[in-house]
Amino acid sequence: MVPDLLGRWCPVPIPGLRFRELQDGAILLDPTSQKVHSLNERAAIVWLLCDGTRSAQRILELVAPTDETLQASVKEVLETFRREGLVESASNKPPC
Repeated sequence: MVPDLLGRWCPVPIPGLRFRELQDGAILLDPTSQKVHSLNERAAIVWLLCDGTRSAQRILELVAPTDETLQASVKEVLETFRREGLVESASNKPPC
């Protein structure tokens, strides 16, 4: 993900994914590919914020307002969600 796109990219889960919270994170089940994705606690929090109403930049600000190391981790989580095809842009909806 290009850093200058963070403010304009509003991630939203692709339809059909199933989210299940666990004690120490969560799992995502993609029934189409039959893949299971394991999320640690931070990734689970980021996932819940990816609802199409917040930009990636806003998610970053909410999860890691000042910690640069944590910000890098959140950016990697968002990029992994994008790369794995778990989220898409909510750009076809009103701006977030």
